[in-house]
Amino acid sequence: MTKTVRKKFNVYFTEQEREILDEQAKELGLTRGEIIRRRALSAPAHEAGLPQGSHVYADALEAAARSYSGIPRTAMAGIVSAVIKSLAEH
Repeated sequence: MTKTVRKKFNVYFTEQEREILDEQAKELGLTRGEIIRRRALSAPAHEAGLPQGSHVYADALEAAARSYSGIPRTAMAGIVSAVIKSLAEH
């Protein structure tokens, strides 16, 4: 059995982007590295007809937070992440 060897790849995020990734990873039960790896190796979002870019999650979270002010932001983040993930998988 051969062992898969991974090589290090540096990527830079703002603190806000890193917090978003951490929250999404936590909600999905993944590590930050795994969520980045899956997204990097998946089919491009434009093929699925979905908007793309780092702003999509943040914009969706802001829109949801404005519409539903009674839900804590951390709970809202999990809901938004789950919806986006579900849309991307279909």
